[in-house]
Amino acid sequence: MPPKFAGNSEHAFGADMGAVFTHPIFCFLEGIKRLPKNKNASKWKKSLEDFIFNYFKPACLSTPFKILPRGVFGKEGLLWFAGLWHGANTIYGQAAALAMEFYNLTNDKEFLDIAYSNLQWICGLNAGLTKRSMELGCVIFNTDLEDDIAYPVSMIKGIGNREAGNWTNIRGSICNGFGVGKQFRYDVLPKKKYDTPEALHDEDWITHNGGFLMGLARI
Repeated sequence: MPPKFAGNSEHAFGADMGAVFTHPIFCFLEGIKRLPKNKNASKWKKSLEDFIFNYFKPACLSTPFKILPRGVFGKEGLLWFAGLWHGANTIYGQAAALAMEFYNLTNDKEFLDIAYSNLQWICGLNAGLTKRSMELGCVIFNTDLEDDIAYPVSMIKGIGNREAGNWTNIRGSICNGFGVGKQFRYDVLPKKKYDTPEALHDEDWITHNGGFLMGLARI
């Protein structure tokens, strides 16, 4: 178990909000499309290309699942799960949306793979639910699992042969997803050595559905 640290609701809220709108750079994309003769258009494009090819693409390709990390955390580097107070499925939907925009901009087919991969993490192509991850993170969802087996799960209620449960039990709703510590407790340090999908967080939240639909609509 990673060491815990004291975290109050204010810290938790800050961590939460940092993952709701992952990279608000759609304005650059729209600016380049709609205002190609603007005096700053070349700067917008250069900034966007720096983000696309020096961060977004290599960050996604650094994991076999090709999911976008939460960001760069100083000397710890890229982190996906450690430091969350609940899972961040909204990141992957937005990553898919961005990847499709980048594909349309650059015609680089690797962005198609990144887009599909981020959506597939939510749909079931993920690290999998274990008995430990369910017991550590879930508040309401419960199911019988065998020891030492990881079960890939759809995180969309009512979709797929095996699904992660959620609170509202509404078909189509998406749960928070994988994190490290207990749900709603900012209790694990954002450190590389703790950065594993160790807990499933089962609250469903509209922002996860929103991110998923952002990606799906562009595909």
